[in-house]
Amino acid sequence: MYHGIRGKQNSFFESYLTNRKQCTKINNYSSSFQTIGCRVPQGSVMGPLLFLIDVNDLSCASSFQTTLFADDTSLHSSHKDIKTLQLNVQNELDKVDTWMRSNRFYQYNNKTAYMILTATRSQTFNFEISMNGVRIQQTTILKVSWCYN
Repeated sequence: MYHGIRGKQNSFFESYLTNRKQCTKINNYSSSFQTIGCRVPQGSVMGPLLFLIDVNDLSCASSFQTTLFADDTSLHSSHKDIKTLQLNVQNELDKVDTWMRSNRFYQYNNKTAYMILTATRSQTFNFEISMNGVRIQQTTILKVSWCYN
């Protein structure tokens, strides 16, 4: 296994992830079971741990500063020149896209957006950046959720 897991532990993970079947149930209707082609069964107890192991090397794929929290990812970049920043961001997004494809991760376009923060509010910029040929929309609102127990 790529992450250095060997022996009985590797056998455990291999049996856990091999030939898994999953269905969807809504109210009294259940779909037929389908074999999961890859990845971790959605909603499984082991899902969060296995996802974190899977996504752990994303930060090595590009020079973005990467922040991971559960299954949310934030990529950060900065530059004094806005045109250079746009070029750098696109180049780094291309690297992230390559990493995602090789690791069989998929981008959800409705959840992907970018935000530009400047020292003055009067400055506005609009990038033309994309991933996998799909233009990424700009946002001015960052959604943050905090939970304290």
